[in-house]
Order: sequence, then C-alpha cells, then structure tokens
Amino acid sequence: MGIPTLEPDSERARRSALLALDVLDTAAEPVFDALARLAARLLAAPIALVSLVDADRQWFKANVGLDGVTETPRDVAFCDHAIRGSEVLVVPDAAADPRFEANPLVTAAPGIRFYAGAPLELEGGHRVGTLCVIDRAPRALGDHERDVLVELAACVTEALVMRRAMADGRRAADAITALDARLHRALAFQERSARLAGVGGWELDLATGEMVWGFGVRRILAVDDAAPATLDGLLAFFEPEIREPARGWLAAAAGAEPRVDSERWLTSATGDRRLVRVVGHVEPGPRGPRLVGAMQ
Repeated sequence: MGIPTLEPDSERARRSALLALDVLDTAAEPVFDALARLAARLLAAPIALVSLVDADRQWFKANVGLDGVTETPRDVAFCDHAIRGSEVLVVPDAAADPRFEANPLVTAAPGIRFYAGAPLELEGGHRVGTLCVIDRAPRALGDHERDVLVELAACVTEALVMRRAMADGRRAADAITALDARLHRALAFQERSARLAGVGGWELDLATGEMVWGFGVRRILAVDDAAPATLDGLLAFFEPEIREPARGWLAAAAGAEPRVDSERWLTSATGDRRLVRVVGHVEPGPRGPRLVGAMQ
C-alpha cells in the first residue's frame, strides 16, 4: 500500500514541526505512557499508541498492547491516513475497508480490525501524529468515545509542546550557566592581567551616577575595597582645576559619543603624587549610556 500523497511543501513543514519537538527515538516518559493507558482503559481497547509519523515510518512514543514494537513503516501506517485530516479517523473493520484489507498489519500480526486515531495537531495546523486505539475485532466508536479520544489527544499534544519548552528552558539555563562561568573566567583573567600591568578599570553609569573601580584603580589611589566608588571621590584625587571641567564633560557625555584620553596629576590617599593616563569612552547600556575606561 503506497503512502497517500501530501503536497511537498506541506509535508516538509509538517515534518519540520515534528523534528522541532526533538522527541523521536527518545525513552519512554510517564506522562505519555499514562495517557496511552488511559485511552486504552476508557475506550476498552487492547492497544493504544502515541504515534508520531516521520518521513518513512511511524514511531511510538507510548505503546500499550504491542510489546516490543517501537515503529512500523509509514506506508502501512493507519496513522498516516489519520493525519491527512483534522477529524478522528475511524475504521470499524479494516478487513472490509478497501484502503486496508491487504495491509500486512491487518492480514498478519497484530491483526488490526478496528482503528480510531485522533490527530496530534500543533499550532499552525501541523499534524505530527495521533493518539490511536486499536482492537483485533470489528467495532464502532460512539460519540462519547470519540470526544474522549479527542480530549486525550489534546493532552498528548500539550505534553509534547510542554516537553519541548522545558527542554528549551533547560538548554537556555545551561547556556546561561556556561556563559556566566566563561564571563567569570574572563573577568578573573582581566583582573589578574590588570594587576600585572598596573592598569585599573573603571565604569560610570551616566544615568544613575553609580561607579565601579577595579583593583588597579584602587591600587593607584591607595584605597582599600571598603572605600566607596563615587565620581566625586575619584575627582578628589586630581588637581582642583580639572574637577569642574571633568563634571561638565561627563554631563555632556550622555548625548554624544565622546572619548577621553588624557594625562593628569593626582595625589593618592597616602600622599604620593603621580602622573596617570586616563582613557575612556561611552558605551550603550540597558539602562542608558555608561562610560568605561582605564587608568594607568
């Protein structure tokens, strides 16, 4: 039996949506097993499957009643017919249905006679598989049973989407953790390099006035880690005649893209007078522009 034709673009989009779930060939998971068991029990069916239709196979994420079977070829899959529409596909007697009477899943094990499959439809209308129930004897599907199957299929779909979202969240958290570790290593390396080179980094938030002094700046100023990092505190170490011009320059910095590169005399907290070079430039930040630079 050949696979009923799907438009190539539609099939590519459908399979892309399936692959994006990142669920194929994964281990059994309690939520899907529980939903398959519930479908089998509520619809009094010996077989219930969460079936995902791949390019050339249907693969079972959950399996009740088909022990040891994980997949079948797509060209014999009842579920491949079910995903062609949005309604439940019901086959009361496969042996009397021209579409399935010669199907090896009917003429041989597992001997399918009755099939009902509700599509698993993702956002965008992509039907990636089914929740289906199977019996080895012909039977009908009542309206209430149909509604139950549809509701359980919606639960399976939601579980697939949530599973992917949780995996994305874990990956994002892992990436953030790795980035944070890398950032700490980079900062530690920068701090060690600054200590060796006698360079001190500093940063000024132009919106809030908050300032950060690196180790090298504190060493040049001869202050310990307890000394508050403020702009006024920093300017106090420099010659009085440059303090007001410096404040004016900083006030204008938020609206421009200035750079500073200047050599000035300062007097440290221990009274040592030395010539230092101060460089800096404005960078954009999430709360507004900030001035970052170095002192040596």
